[in-house]
Amino acid sequence: MKKEDPPICTCYGVLATEHILTECRFYDKDRKKVNVTENLDETLSPYPTNVTILFQFLSKTHFII
Repeated sequence: MKKEDPPICTCYGVLATEHILTECRFYDKDRKKVNVTENLDETLSPYPTNVTILFQFLSKTHFII
């Protein structure tokens, strides 16, 4: 919303939700450990299993505590 450049991830990608959940090399092992799907729509779907997986990933990576 601000007219600023977006933040850059440690892997030099644009730090955004899609990047973190599907692309970032830095979080690849964590995504695989908790079975985060490569499909963003599925990852963010309201199904209880997907919500649980998403929260496990976010907790493991310290995006939430």
